[in-house]
Amino acid sequence: MIQPDLNQKKLNQSIVIENWEDVEKSPVMKLHFERYNLTKRLVGDRVESILDAGCGTGYGCEILKEVSDIVWGIDVDFEVIEYARLHYPKCIFRVGDVQQLGILESNSCGVIVCHVVFGGDKVTKEMLKFCGEVKRLLKPKGRFYGSNKGLMLAAAKVFKNIREYSVPIPDYESYIGSMFECRKD
Repeated sequence: MIQPDLNQKKLNQSIVIENWEDVEKSPVMKLHFERYNLTKRLVGDRVESILDAGCGTGYGCEILKEVSDIVWGIDVDFEVIEYARLHYPKCIFRVGDVQQLGILESNSCGVIVCHVVFGGDKVTKEMLKFCGEVKRLLKPKGRFYGSNKGLMLAAAKVFKNIREYSVPIPDYESYIGSMFECRKD
């Protein structure tokens, strides 16, 4: 399991890590790392490219780099992208809006990940727009992983097959998240 950079400092409202013990003590941080590690296991064999939409400070991209030759991270916050570039130089980071991913070509991603970018349990037009972009960017048989109930419902309107996973966090019974996977036909 990838351990976070021990020197992360607070950047706006992004998830940051002071040290590994902070992750172990925080159910929210543990959930974030479990989602990325579960995604890595579900990807399985190496894929050519992964996009982490809403990558924040980049630790998830570093985890996913273990199963991909190319990992892109996109986030709307310039400051966190600069931080990610500095701390995770093996990944490619760009400032951008996840609803307008025109900087990438159609059918260019083997896997797209979006953990905790959209909030809420209801489908929004922003979620639907993002899911349309995901479908455009995914290669045939590409996979999309996300972790928000509303986003999962939006993805179900765009993709034909969807599978839900539970992400339990040991020692924190009230923190059980869900994650889903869609495949492009």
